Amino acid sequence: MSSQIRASDFSPSRRHFIVSTAAGGGLLLGFGLPLLSRPATAAATNTPVVSSTINTWIQIGSDESITILVGSSDMGQGALSGLAQIVAEELMVDWSTVKAIEAPASPLYGNPAFGGGQVTGGSNSVRGYYDALRTAGAAAREMLITAAANSWGISASVCSATNGTVVRSDTKQTLSYGILAQSAATLPPPANPPLTSPGNFRLLGKPVPRLDLPQKVNGSAVYGIDVVVPGMVYAAIVHCPSIGGTCTALPQTPQGASAVVNLGNAVAVVADSTWNAFQAANAMRGNIQWNVPASAAAINSAQIFLQAQQLVQHGTALVAETQGNVSAALAVAAKVLDLTYDAPTLPMPRWRSLTAPPALPQRTAKSGRSPRCNRQHWEPPRQ
Repeated sequence: MSSQIRASDFSPSRRHFIVSTAAGGGLLLGFGLPLLSRPATAAATNTPVVSSTINTWIQIGSDESITILVGSSDMGQGALSGLAQIVAEELMVDWSTVKAIEAPASPLYGNPAFGGGQVTGGSNSVRGYYDALRTAGAAAREMLITAAANSWGISASVCSATNGTVVRSDTKQTLSYGILAQSAATLPPPANPPLTSPGNFRLLGKPVPRLDLPQKVNGSAVYGIDVVVPGMVYAAIVHCPSIGGTCTALPQTPQGASAVVNLGNAVAVVADSTWNAFQAANAMRGNIQWNVPASAAAINSAQIFLQAQQLVQHGTALVAETQGNVSAALAVAAKVLDLTYDAPTLPMPRWRSLTAPPALPQRTAKSGRSPRCNRQHWEPPRQ
């Protein structure tokens, strides 16, 4: 079972900020989150590990550790390892030295497939980040090569990167990324770094161990449900029994609940624990007054399926992508199958872990009014 994370673990005063130049220009504030930092080998040697932020996505430790920040949420689909593979391929590092962590919420880590929004969905993680992450990995590699060449006083053209080191072609001398990282982080990133030919890929398209599995197996992985912040409350939702209905009157706040909130087409029952929220919601479920539209009786699964069939047969299709000529191919096909598949409507919230909503503001003793407060909403991705 995962250990809980307290709010103090996420307090800005506890974050270790590293200021460096981001790929493409600008200022990057990179940081390492507690409990996500690589266990320090240096703890045994009493040598502190210095972590250098090469660009937005890559941090290299003086212990040769490679930390790659990932903009997508890993919901079991493998984004954490898949996106790290893209960077590691161009960075020319050994996979065993790589660690991936989820990036903080910031436009720096937005997905181009969603217009720069930091969104995970629609199988767009690899497709959206692929070009940007390859460029980031290649830029960091070239910066490390330049740092090594500067150290040797030679041209970067006679240096190459392999397995986390830079090699001189003339003397075969090497310098590791851990040694070069600090000086490389001060260099301007190249605008158009050369990319690895797909024929020379070492990691992409190859089976590699997933980076997140050991923590999920041994119970040390931290999930959204493990987060506990001071004053946090939990809400259970009671939905209107019919589509289009609204809540017209609320019963008294049931025992065990701290608040009941009318959401229009649903009611939120707030309590200090999941169990109390569920119990209070069940206790008041039959006492909520709903205004149900007269047409609600006609809304059922059979009616919705009939409408869907009519749209398929007579509606205008929305074309997302066109490849080839489907009509021409069907016209000359030896056999054409015309099959219809249907599935019931399923509520997406059933896929999600429990969400921790914002803490309610406390009333001040002097005025009795609720002061303005900084509300936080902790929501784990669906699993």
